[in-house]
Amino acid sequence: SLGISAIEDSTYDKLYDEDGDPIYGQFRYDDGEIRLNIRKIENDEFCGEEQLRNTLWHEIFHAFSQMYDNSVDEKQAQCYANFMRELESSKQ
Repeated sequence: SLGISAIEDSTYDKLYDEDGDPIYGQFRYDDGEIRLNIRKIENDEFCGEEQLRNTLWHEIFHAFSQMYDNSVDEKQAQCYANFMRELESSKQ
């Protein structure tokens, strides 16, 4: 959960934005769902664990942004996601 809202994460074989462009992940506020694409956009191979975890963190920060209206843009969400992966990796 995030705040008072339940958030679910789901994986998809293919994932597209509202314009039909392929994407790696998205947070859907109305559904309370973080969606993750399990295949690479450029070659259709499966994404590795690192890419999936990084994408999950990226979308979590977008969820924070939408739920708490703090205007996290793409670059900032990715920066936070990278920091979280560094922290997780250092704990393993």
